[in-house]
Amino acid sequence: MPELPDVEIFKNYFDQTSLNKKVTSLELVEKSILAGISEDKLKKHIEGNRFTKTFRHGKYLFARNNTGYFLVMHFGMTGRLEFNEENREPEYYKMALRFKKGSLYYISIRKLGRISFTGSMDSYIEQRKLGPDALEIGREEFLKLASKKKGMVKPVLMDQTFIAGLGNIYVDEILYNCRIQPRKKMQNMAEKDLKRIHTCMGHVLATSIKAKAEPGRMPQTWLIKKRKEGLKCPKCKGRIKKILIQGRGTYFCSGCQG
Repeated sequence: MPELPDVEIFKNYFDQTSLNKKVTSLELVEKSILAGISEDKLKKHIEGNRFTKTFRHGKYLFARNNTGYFLVMHFGMTGRLEFNEENREPEYYKMALRFKKGSLYYISIRKLGRISFTGSMDSYIEQRKLGPDALEIGREEFLKLASKKKGMVKPVLMDQTFIAGLGNIYVDEILYNCRIQPRKKMQNMAEKDLKRIHTCMGHVLATSIKAKAEPGRMPQTWLIKKRKEGLKCPKCKGRIKKILIQGRGTYFCSGCQG
């Protein structure tokens, strides 16, 4: 599932391929991906206009056009963007932004992505009760919010109303990098542990973005390369274990994280 680093890469890709180009037409293949807007209204707001700037909050990508409105993209389980100048239509695309030369395709294999439209990015974030962005949140704000949370640390970090952008894989990676057991209770954590989580979170996200979210380009000592039960931990003599936490497959090291 695309998480914060993936969506940041989609943002950069959109910027490089599709900004400041007039949208000659919008093609919608799958109407079920629309959320809160009709096909006619979406086309009315987008066709004939240009996208001038993009923003990301958590797992959401916002593309503002010259009218001040925002196209909002959420990528579900398998979503991504693809641009080509020859208009070669990729498999499973659900929406296409057509330009004079080339098209940007929104692809969602399992149809779980969503396309929305809004006049206010801040209101959209507030309506969905999204927490601060995981890459942007400062240490003091993180500590303040974390001090009010209860329950196991993994599901807390995955809660988009607490902080926005983290999912199953990156939460496992963050906890592995700061050597914290994913079942540890938030209310039992010392401040130093919470500070470590915040530091590791920033490091893991920034490093992943730099690596284009490709596991093969990430550090050899990371868990993402060893997400299989029984493999040897790249940092110690422990073994990788897999458990379920609230229905999500969770990997951690029996040595480093206990």
